[in-house]
Amino acid sequence: MAAQTSALSMKMIPVAQSYPANSLPQFEIVVTNTSDEPIRFCRYRLDYRLKAAMVVDGGPGGRDFELQPFVSQEWEPFQDEDIVTLAPGERLSHKLTFEGDPIFGFLRRAKQPPIVPASNAISGFPAGKYTFSTALSNQVGLYVGRDGFFDHSLQGRKVPDQWPGIEGCVLELIEATADVSFQ
Repeated sequence: MAAQTSALSMKMIPVAQSYPANSLPQFEIVVTNTSDEPIRFCRYRLDYRLKAAMVVDGGPGGRDFELQPFVSQEWEPFQDEDIVTLAPGERLSHKLTFEGDPIFGFLRRAKQPPIVPASNAISGFPAGKYTFSTALSNQVGLYVGRDGFFDHSLQGRKVPDQWPGIEGCVLELIEATADVSFQ
């Protein structure tokens, strides 16, 4: 049996080649239809989904981070514009920014208390090279905990189980990574 070919690819492209130490990066996310057929893609809460899956590997010294929400969310109604049809080779672009984000903050992955205050989030990355990774899948998890803290209270939904109208959308896992230097 032949391996299934992915219908989508995703790239995470840093907006700059390097960033000043103690700053936050920006990325352009590009989702491309790599198949020979038009495909339907679900972009429901795309920014939130990309950020909720973000992890950062800082290499030696345990400088690993993850992006976590600090503001409780509600499920927004599914809209017709949440589904787009991408022609073969067509791309969907999304700018991913973190500076001034009212919901998310980067946390060290080690040595955090069970309930993490938003004040534990870093305002920028120390000098060094980091690998940022994110993913999109048919899983969506919204933070439903206390505002100003991350207490691991997540409410998940699986597409299309609870969203009529999404039938026929590509729901595979797609991932992207990008290396970023801070100087």
